[in-house]
Amino acid sequence: MRRTYRTEPLDLIQVVNMDQQYPMVHCTAHLTGIIDLERMRRAVRWLTRFIPQILCAYDEKRSRWISSDLTEQDVARLSTGKIHEGKDGEPDLLSGPQFRISVEQCEDSAILYLYGSHILGDGAGFKQMLYLLCEAYNRDDPEWPVPENLRSAAPVLFRHPDYRAGALPEDFTHISLPFERDKLKAPHTMSCSISAPEFSTLRNRVKAFGATLNDLIMAAYAWQLY
Repeated sequence: MRRTYRTEPLDLIQVVNMDQQYPMVHCTAHLTGIIDLERMRRAVRWLTRFIPQILCAYDEKRSRWISSDLTEQDVARLSTGKIHEGKDGEPDLLSGPQFRISVEQCEDSAILYLYGSHILGDGAGFKQMLYLLCEAYNRDDPEWPVPENLRSAAPVLFRHPDYRAGALPEDFTHISLPFERDKLKAPHTMSCSISAPEFSTLRNRVKAFGATLNDLIMAAYAWQLY
């Protein structure tokens, strides 16, 4: 029997411009040591108990997730070596899964290419998924209890002191980010490095403003698009 899961209002933000910007979050991790693929799949199996939408297809017309016959083996697999070109790892969100890991094994190291649905979670949510995946991978107890996953935005909205149902701030101004219509290209991956001293300086400056590194990256991204 197929199960369906409702979407939340914040999920739909990423669907609005899906034809201009595919809602995907991507992480490349270079690791020392070899990845145990079966242990990784066990970790994914635990993660899908916490976030069952991972093994779902996204129904764009009805704005919901529909469970399918996907398993942890569809999520975590060995890379064919084309992952960095976007040909082997990016999941089709309309058919699922919503999260995918490709493992490229080297002689004494490994590279993980991780893709997550931006509909299912934002950058901070994707980071939480990675932390949970690491925790599950490193545990020897496969029956690690699954915590309750509350995705509803209502508790956050209704407890905010400035919340008024149906109201917008008085100084609200509509803004939008430009997209070059009819000039869309296939997504590609860029790689750049920040030195440890530069990273430390950025982190300290960001924390001084009460923000996060994710906030900084998103602000830089929006500014670049603008």
